[in-house]
Amino acid sequence: RRMGGEESKREINRLEREIEEQKSVIRTLRESSRGGGGGGGGKEAYALRQQIGDLKAQLQGVERDKQRLERRVASGGSRGGGTSSREGSLLSEVKKLREQNAGLQKELSAFDLDFFEEIEDLKYKYNRAQEKLRDAGLR
Repeated sequence: RRMGGEESKREINRLEREIEEQKSVIRTLRESSRGGGGGGGGKEAYALRQQIGDLKAQLQGVERDKQRLERRVASGGSRGGGTSSREGSLLSEVKKLREQNAGLQKELSAFDLDFFEEIEDLKYKYNRAQEKLRDAGLR
């Protein structure tokens, strides 16, 4: 199947929308991992930060592919008779990212603002307890 100029432009537009969606998910995960303030701790925040890193890496790949397609369109379209294996893997990657985003959004929906506030309260109480132990000479 040959990808013509119009089809390539549609693909570029689709990739741009996908990039914006990925950026939005990254922003949401970042905000949630911060828990509304204080650079949160805990396993959940760590896992969310890891997921943000993974999504960033995937987003960079999608952006590179989009730029490649833009260059191809600018230089006169497709160079050959079919969809390249890279384009096929790009489409596969986009599908995988959409599925992953859906899963992350579902997982993230389980954490409300009260959850992150509770974590902040626990961190504060823990630090106060550590200070009291130091003051008492027990630690």
